[in-house]
Amino acid sequence: SKKANIFLRVGVILGMAILGGVLLYAYFASNITMLPQDDLFDIGACFFGLIILLVISIMMAFERKEGDETTVFFYLLMILLFLEGASDINSTLVEGKTNWNLMNAVSNTVEFSLMPLIVFVFWNYQNSLYSEFNKVDKLMTRFLFGFVIFDIVFIGLNIPFGYLFTINDEGHLLYSNGY
Repeated sequence: SKKANIFLRVGVILGMAILGGVLLYAYFASNITMLPQDDLFDIGACFFGLIILLVISIMMAFERKEGDETTVFFYLLMILLFLEGASDINSTLVEGKTNWNLMNAVSNTVEFSLMPLIVFVFWNYQNSLYSEFNKVDKLMTRFLFGFVIFDIVFIGLNIPFGYLFTINDEGHLLYSNGY
């Protein structure tokens, strides 16, 4: 359908914009050569994943497949994975920079809250591949949806209350006790 094709192209454009923005930010706002080796590996792995997602998105955009439910879930999953990778790179780059504490908190919040949403979209994607959708699958979908809403609200409230993690005065992520 036309809506699915528009959604597909918007996803590709959004992915390229996020990747380009993260690349520009990494180049201009951070001295990337001064990062610890494990952070460089994390950033490199995320960039590699973003590039793979971008290539898959472009290949699917040129394929012009009809926008069935499976395709829509797949593209939604790819867009969420783009956002997850970009927020992971961003939170790594702003780690330890005192003037970027709010950006660090927001990036980590986005990163943590996207994970259950990715699981929920993947669940729906894999269910759309099969024609049989029984009562247990429907019940599990409702349970996962409720969990995703709860989790996003719970993690979003961490910014003002800091019960999962905080950003200290030096700009470092500190997990709260028990996490």
